[in-house]
Amino acid sequence: MPDSSGAYQHTQVSPVILGAYVAGMVILALGYRSLAGSQAPGAARTGVLALVTAVAIGVTIVTIVFSSLTIDVRAGAVRWHFTAGLIHGSVNVRDIEGVSRARSSASRGWGLRRTPDGTAYLVSGLDVVRIRTRDGRRFDLGTNEPERLAQAIERAVAGR
Repeated sequence: MPDSSGAYQHTQVSPVILGAYVAGMVILALGYRSLAGSQAPGAARTGVLALVTAVAIGVTIVTIVFSSLTIDVRAGAVRWHFTAGLIHGSVNVRDIEGVSRARSSASRGWGLRRTPDGTAYLVSGLDVVRIRTRDGRRFDLGTNEPERLAQAIERAVAGR
C-alpha cells in the first residue's frame, strides 16, 4: 500500500503453499507414526523413516523460502524478496524503461522461474507486473495488487 511519501510495500502470502504444507506435514506425520510402530525389519523401517524425515525437511525449506513475496517501491528502487529473503532482486527506477500489467500462465507455476518473458517471481495467482529495463532485462512480479503496484512503480519512474 502506498504511504504518504508515495512509497509502496506489500506482502502477498500464498494460502495454497501454506495449506499444502500443513496437509503434507499431517500426511507425513501419520505415515511416520504408522512406520515407527510397524513390524517391518529394522533396516527397512529405518530407511523409510529417514526418507520421510528428509521429505519433511525439504518441504519445510521450500515453504519457508516460497510462501510469500514482498515487493517494496521506495528510495529510487523496486525491491522484492521471497519469505526468508534468501531469494531477492531489485532494479533501480532509473533503469526501468517500461511497466505493464500482465497475466502469467498457470503452466509456468509459482516460485522463481525463467520464462520467455524474463524472470518470474510468483507465490500465488497469475497477475503480474512486468518491468522492462533499458538493458533488456524483464521481470514479472506476481501480485494480488497489480494496479497499485504498477501505479507505484510508474510514480517512482516519473519522479526519478
